Amino acid sequence: MITALRQRFSLTSEQRALLKHKLIEGSFTAEDLIARLTPMARIDAVADQGRKTGCAWMVGLFIGLVVTFILVLVNDGASPWFKFILGGLAVLIVAVLLLRMSLSGMDDKENYLREVALPFLSAVQEDVREGKALAVRIDFSAIKQKSKLDRVEKPPLPRGHSLVKTWYRNPWFEGSAPLAIGGKLGWQVTDLLCVIDRTKRGSSGKWKRKTKTKHKARLDVALSLPVSRYMAAEAADPSVVVDGKWIVVSLSHRVLPPAQPGTTVRGVRIGASGEPASVVDELIGLVALAFNKVKPINDSSRGAP
Repeated sequence: MITALRQRFSLTSEQRALLKHKLIEGSFTAEDLIARLTPMARIDAVADQGRKTGCAWMVGLFIGLVVTFILVLVNDGASPWFKFILGGLAVLIVAVLLLRMSLSGMDDKENYLREVALPFLSAVQEDVREGKALAVRIDFSAIKQKSKLDRVEKPPLPRGHSLVKTWYRNPWFEGSAPLAIGGKLGWQVTDLLCVIDRTKRGSSGKWKRKTKTKHKARLDVALSLPVSRYMAAEAADPSVVVDGKWIVVSLSHRVLPPAQPGTTVRGVRIGASGEPASVVDELIGLVALAFNKVKPINDSSRGAP
């Protein structure tokens, strides 16, 4: 808790405002953006660690508060000093409890900022044209909120059954960067969440409700390079098109939930642990694939005279 407080007070007023609203939007150089995000990612990591023990701490403090009030009530004839000490202890427990609740609210469940955005920006930093700004939007707030509601489906079912599918769509990380080799790299990461509420009335007349969630991420990458200097690596590649002065590579990919190890589901390779690669690894891999789909134009590719 002390570490979290120290990290929080080390932030600038601008960084504290960004952490509160969980939205970063604008034009920044890569160095400036990484410098802004690193302290916020660090405090998010500290808060994430604190969350693991936060519940136990809160329960313990609440029990301590209850015990303190009980001692005050059952000791009517106690000395004023004893009551003063117990009262001070109660105030201290309440203050610590409120502080723990405040610090736990600093954590975001998705950990978008430190697990995806910051590693990706650090990876592409060396490819960005020096001194040029990136246009970036990062929304690392929770996906389950009204503003991110996509649609609600209620398919017709027999009497005594109900099914509600609530879809949330969150294009939380998007931007574009001017490249040192010329052209531009654009990307977008969209989280898709489906909350399924199923209700069934049993033979006893009681209603039973089950809720489950399905989550996946959609990754989109667009690489634009000057057609005067680059060409498609393979002929008739549908992901590579010429648009005026630019040759554009457009790729999309979905990161799916865990499946059986060693299998490939809709283009997603599942590792030995049964987990798909992380979103940031998939995004970096998609960018690398886009670069592999083009090649520089040289004398040999033009054809010998």
